[in-house]
Amino acid sequence: MIMDIEARKYYFIQELFKIEDENIISELEQVLLKDRKNEKEISNGHISTLDKRFKEFSENAETLSWKDVKQEW
Repeated sequence: MIMDIEARKYYFIQELFKIEDENIISELEQVLLKDRKNEKEISNGHISTLDKRFKEFSENAETLSWKDVKQEW
């Protein structure tokens, strides 16, 4: 049976309503939490790269105060 993602989600939701075992619900919640956590995690390598770039920008950026910007525009 081939279903698109929206149909699969709908089917999954319908099946969730049928579950009475709290352990199964808890396990499914853990899977969802793990998936969300994986999406939000930034690797240490990426964090180091961002920190390095921010430091370089901060040290070399020519910035204007808001007062100067308002005067020019």
